Amino acid sequence: MAGAIGIWCVALVVALVARGSYRQDRTRPRRPPFEGPQIVGHACEQCQVRIALYFDADWCHHCGRPVHNGCLAAHLAPVDGPYR
Repeated sequence: MAGAIGIWCVALVVALVARGSYRQDRTRPRRPPFEGPQIVGHACEQCQVRIALYFDADWCHHCGRPVHNGCLAAHLAPVDGPYR
């Protein structure tokens, strides 16, 4: 049993080496994980609380300022409209 597992592991390593999937492709330049302006650290336009996590906020498509995901509906609602 141990011999079969050892042979299978060796075959797996040989297959990975032959395929080249065990290492990163270093011919392409690395891109940063997130493109665009940095949103963390800015104050939310609606609640004025600093944004701590990049996935908790987004840039408003109308004014271009950072807004928390939870504040976006209130931010987009008109001040004198029927939503408030």
